[in-house]
Amino acid sequence: MNILIICPYYLPTQTPRAFRWSSIISSLAEKGHYVHLVSSQNPSAKNSAIANLSIHRVGYLNIKEWLSFKSKNNSSKVERSAKEPILHKLAHTIWKNIYWPDGSFIWINAAKSKIRELQSVHNFDVMISVSLPFSSHLVGKAIKKQNPELKWIVDIGDPFSLQIDNPKNNLFLYKSRNTKNEQKILALADEISITSAELSNIYKNQFKIDSQKIHVIPPLLRTGFPQDIPIKGVVKGPLRFMYFGSFYSKIREPKKILEVFSLLKKNNLDFTLDFFGNYEHQFITQFSEYPELKDSLKIHGSIAPNRLIEKISEAHILVNLGNKYNFQIPSKLPEYIASSKPILNIIYDDKDSFKNALQDHPLIFNFSMAAPERLSQLIDFVTKNKTKHLTQDQKESLLKKYLLSSVFNQYENLLK
Repeated sequence: MNILIICPYYLPTQTPRAFRWSSIISSLAEKGHYVHLVSSQNPSAKNSAIANLSIHRVGYLNIKEWLSFKSKNNSSKVERSAKEPILHKLAHTIWKNIYWPDGSFIWINAAKSKIRELQSVHNFDVMISVSLPFSSHLVGKAIKKQNPELKWIVDIGDPFSLQIDNPKNNLFLYKSRNTKNEQKILALADEISITSAELSNIYKNQFKIDSQKIHVIPPLLRTGFPQDIPIKGVVKGPLRFMYFGSFYSKIREPKKILEVFSLLKKNNLDFTLDFFGNYEHQFITQFSEYPELKDSLKIHGSIAPNRLIEKISEAHILVNLGNKYNFQIPSKLPEYIASSKPILNIIYDDKDSFKNALQDHPLIFNFSMAAPERLSQLIDFVTKNKTKHLTQDQKESLLKKYLLSSVFNQYENLLK
């Protein structure tokens, strides 16, 4: 089968969709499908060494990348170091208030132009557009309208118009436009793939999309992440909690975690809490609001995959923070299962998507600040389970639907 994939974020870019689709695309090529991938320019990218895969890198993913590229080509290193922060700030403050649909609008025309050229030569059987960003689907929509017989699969990592607290554009100007365009794209698509049942319900009920074409395909265990991680948790000493992942303003902020651990500290629990991820200044400042935790916290920044696995093996308890909205599910969920470690899941409410996905996990504790009376149960859970881990059978049962073989089969079925 001749397949076109529109995926702006792709390796070596380090994002969940880039990781997911690099694995899916490699599997498609290995199965004998011929794949043309249209992505954005990346100076660090190398030519594909995979048979049956052609990668076409066009345009710039956002204004910041375009400005950086222009600056590097037209300025000395000293001039760039002075100019780039100013240019990036201007791009953020000015363009963010007026662009539509998102910061990748600058990529749309270059992608459409390239795909029209490719379509005239290859006459694709199937087209898949991947978000984030939503701009990818606008490219797909334009191509679908010109080629109505071309099967179009819309793959959604995060919904677009539902992001009220972390919008991708100026809601004062574009809130209605966002909803109408997302609905039009969902209606025009032949198949829709998403990661959570909660989002499926919203698309069916609120957007009136035919349920037959909505498919829930869960997060994927990242290629190269081992299914068997050594258990190295130290028995003596303080409890070692670790959080891996990002934060997002008004949706998933560290303050929720810090509130819980402040209570644990006041109840004399001896622990350390490590954070792994690149965090913006607005989130770093939240840590200073809890001086009682100063000696227990450590922020490490992002780490290489091999060190990530090493650190996970040293944890007693892994920490997850649920999103404010339940239509999103963390991409790290399979990695948390593969660790075999107990999980503390801090939630907003009982509809939490991470909680629902792991309702059969025997070593998870879901805690909400709305129910502080459960604090004693939480302390009992972490102290009794700090050296426990899933059995091999338990892990395999929980993990099987997140493995590449399972996830890939679901995507391949959509191609038919």
